[in-house]
Amino acid sequence: MKGREALKSSIKLKCKCIVVLSCAVISLITVFEDASGQPLSVAQDSLGSLPALKDYQAGRSSSFQKSGGNFDYVQIPAGGEICMASLEGPGMITHIWVTLGYGARAGYRKLVLRMYFDDAQTPCVQSPLGDFFGQGHAQTYTYESQPLSVGTEGGLNSFWQMPFYKNARITVTNEGRQKCTMFYYYVDYRRYEHLPSNLGIFHAAYRQQFPCIKEQPYVLLEAEGQGHYVGTNLSIEQREDGWWGEGDDRIFIDGSEKPIMHGTGSEDYFCGAWGFSHEFSHQEYGQPLRAKIGSDGKPERYFSDIRGEDARKYRWPTGWLKGDIHNVYRYHVSDPIPFSRSIRVEIEHGAVNNEQENNYSSVAYWYQTEPHRTPPSLAPVMERIPDFLKLQEREGCLFEGEDFIDVAHANSGELHEADMWFWGSGWSRMGTLIWRPENQGDILVLPFDIRNQGDYRLVVASTHSQEGGRFEVSLNDYLFETPLDLYWSGAFPGVQQHACGEVALATGGYELKFRYLGKDPDSKKGHLDLDYFQFQPCEDARR
Repeated sequence: MKGREALKSSIKLKCKCIVVLSCAVISLITVFEDASGQPLSVAQDSLGSLPALKDYQAGRSSSFQKSGGNFDYVQIPAGGEICMASLEGPGMITHIWVTLGYGARAGYRKLVLRMYFDDAQTPCVQSPLGDFFGQGHAQTYTYESQPLSVGTEGGLNSFWQMPFYKNARITVTNEGRQKCTMFYYYVDYRRYEHLPSNLGIFHAAYRQQFPCIKEQPYVLLEAEGQGHYVGTNLSIEQREDGWWGEGDDRIFIDGSEKPIMHGTGSEDYFCGAWGFSHEFSHQEYGQPLRAKIGSDGKPERYFSDIRGEDARKYRWPTGWLKGDIHNVYRYHVSDPIPFSRSIRVEIEHGAVNNEQENNYSSVAYWYQTEPHRTPPSLAPVMERIPDFLKLQEREGCLFEGEDFIDVAHANSGELHEADMWFWGSGWSRMGTLIWRPENQGDILVLPFDIRNQGDYRLVVASTHSQEGGRFEVSLNDYLFETPLDLYWSGAFPGVQQHACGEVALATGGYELKFRYLGKDPDSKKGHLDLDYFQFQPCEDARR
């Protein structure tokens, strides 16, 4: 017994001062002590600390099917909320894993993650789900950092350590218009008999500015209390050509009038140089997303193995163009930035070579004592959507069906986006808008704007399937003669174009309407599955 106590004392003393080098990662082993000097293993484990016996009980809250089946997910209806974990303290959350099946392309911005610790009245963590895990612009991509990582596509992991003394509660709210059909999750945690009294509570807050304002810095974090800043991830959607990364990073601590820490530019703060060439990710810094939006509406990524002519479009002076998207991160795991009363972290904006009015969005992470400052309000869900995913007139006066998910109006029935990649390459941009009307006579309204007046022929491209219904089509008050019959007896769905008729259009706003006439006798359901509609130029259109 004495030998075990001596060994414990020896381990405790050594753990205070030893730096362990293992697998090219430097880890400082920290052991907290209670009032009697006994060690508490609340720090993140490293290879060097694994032999030490643990004094906590491991636990997990997950989405496993309670009845014993393999449907190990929950569903989140439009406007609904789930509770991922409700825990009693003292304890510490050590790992969160999430993946989901959500047809919305902007689903990562429509699901909102919130965490409350120790009876907090306002969220300690508030962010769109994807952005919290470092997935900017509602995209998914793989990368590896120490606190956050994404393994295979869509497998989101957080290893931030989140202590709580009294309780912890984690929720996810669906602010989109369609159901999240599959939401899988783990929340791994530890239960302790007691925790040291000097632990900060984990916080994270999402901010955005669409677009940034000239002469006004972009604020990453404003916090009040005692704590330490541990990093951020920042997403940039370019609204004009040119290099975006010259704004200095500036950190004001404890009410200082001038920055206590003043950097030399955004690219330098995020530990890159000379304009960030390809994508990369490291333990505490990286650029896991650099992409141009292709003609199919999907990001074209710039990986490190792109060579020769294929790489030219990513180099100066054409390397940074309007519409490009980027995500960068800097996590202060080895170098947290402490504050005693307050902190403000910002990116300079408006100086020479930093005038661009791009769209910025970010999540900052920090630890602090409670109470915390009320987190910034989230922008309404439609204002969080990246520009390249919003409703817009595409080339050739074409409007994608799925772009209407947030603006369409139906007097009944369910609306949702659908990804059609499984069925082949026949669909434009591989997405559709599906409407499931409930009653004959139901109407779906799609509002849009025409930029150029002229004579046009309306063409509607829609899916034909065993679930297709019959619909009449009208533009404002003008009814086209031939209705759509979208039933097809084939085993697999296909897409087909329908020439509805000719119209003369002025610039301005219009409404395309679909009225449900019922289903074919052989049709299973009677859906509208809209790929796109297009106004093709023609002569002598109906006026």
